[in-house]
Amino acid sequence: MYKKFVKSGIIIQLIVFLTIAIVLWFPAFISPQAPVKTQFDGPLYTFFYDLLKDYVLISVIIAFVFVIISSLLTFYIFNSFFLFGRENLFPAILTVLFFSWNVDYLTLHSVLFAYPFLLWIMFNVFRLYNASQVAPKIFGISFWLGITALIYIPLVYIVLFVWIILLIFRYSEWRFYVVALLSFALPFVYYVFGLFWNNNILWGYNDFIHHVFKLNFEKNILPVNHTVYLVGYGIISLISLFAALVLMREKHISDKKRSLAVIYFLFTALLCVVLTGFSIQIVTMSFLFIFPFVFGITGVMFIPKRTMVLDVIFSLFLILFFAYRYIWA
Repeated sequence: MYKKFVKSGIIIQLIVFLTIAIVLWFPAFISPQAPVKTQFDGPLYTFFYDLLKDYVLISVIIAFVFVIISSLLTFYIFNSFFLFGRENLFPAILTVLFFSWNVDYLTLHSVLFAYPFLLWIMFNVFRLYNASQVAPKIFGISFWLGITALIYIPLVYIVLFVWIILLIFRYSEWRFYVVALLSFALPFVYYVFGLFWNNNILWGYNDFIHHVFKLNFEKNILPVNHTVYLVGYGIISLISLFAALVLMREKHISDKKRSLAVIYFLFTALLCVVLTGFSIQIVTMSFLFIFPFVFGITGVMFIPKRTMVLDVIFSLFLILFFAYRYIWA
């Protein structure tokens, strides 16, 4: 069944994509919620939160638009680099599903706000391999990464991802690492200047630094339905990611390098979660892993001779998703 769908025409997939998105987000339009506020929201997100917190329907509409944009950007990345060989909206459908699992987050939140920027960064990371003009691309990647850290503070650690990419793509010149660091810092220079202009520099500095490093291993009891979904989501996605990487072993060297980039993004996202207190915001932070897991599950769908086991794994994911949304929620 899944194989027939991934081989169907783009028009059919577009209809399915829009139908799923509208059905999953329809309750949010009927009973809109205020934007989500967390202690790790950066100053850029906080600015928009203050503007939209009293306009809940507008917040939901903007969030829905962000989900659609993120889904189509994911499709664009997969299609641009022919990661799995054919034009297909399956990655976009998965992105909608992953962003819609929790009814409390069917509104604007900081990770959703930052996610299109993360996708743009990933797109440019993929373009970086064997690029002719390396320094300008590194500048752009790191600059936009600085912007995302001002939206969601834990993303400050993703700068390590850029340095790792430079290593695995074999860009060893020291100036590239300096460019990455300076361009990442540039948005913060603008932010500090704004704080200085408004005479808030000490408060802004202390507030930001307080949330950059916040190890917290205290027991944080999630509801059972949250726990079951997140554990199942993680296990299924990791198995799928491993299967996709096995498929990538037969691909061109450029595809292998890009698949490694996805893995290192996953590891640095985990670092963000651990160093900023994974027990505090595990539900919000779960959205950081969407792109690697979409990569894995999409790869499984395009394995030429995949076993029935992989189809069963994806079926379990769908059962888990709809059970959480419509039975356990």
